[in-house]
Amino acid sequence: MKFIKVIMKKISYKLTFKKSYILVECILLFSLIILTCINLVGCESFKKALEGPKPEPVVGSFFKSLINKDYSKAYSYLCEENKSKFSSNEFIDKMQDFQEIIRYEILSSNVGYKNSKVTVNLTTLSYDEEEIKEIEVPLIKEEDEWRIAFFDIELEK
Repeated sequence: MKFIKVIMKKISYKLTFKKSYILVECILLFSLIILTCINLVGCESFKKALEGPKPEPVVGSFFKSLINKDYSKAYSYLCEENKSKFSSNEFIDKMQDFQEIIRYEILSSNVGYKNSKVTVNLTTLSYDEEEIKEIEVPLIKEEDEWRIAFFDIELEK
């Protein structure tokens, strides 16, 4: 009788282990299938946001243009909505009335699919004294390129 109980326990243990092993195999196989599908199909907009152009170079080029007083080049980095509000000549006149920008430092960026914000430390020269302001530069994506959506900081002389 004891012998039969021992054999029944071993058989029961083997069946339980085999069921657990099959369950683990099924879970791993299912996980592999799901991960493969996600990798193949993926979320295209998420991939584009990660792989697309970064907004920091646009902001950097914009401020380099302002530092070099190349206002027409700086104007080219603005979005179409801003360009429709004022002409290149109006932008140049407005920028010439601003404080002199002598340095910038990009601190951080928050990038979305169509919008982003870049935080910048902007050093200006005001009455022969340097002044540092932290500003946020919002951008929008137009035709797969980042454009500055609004640039209206208080830097008047």
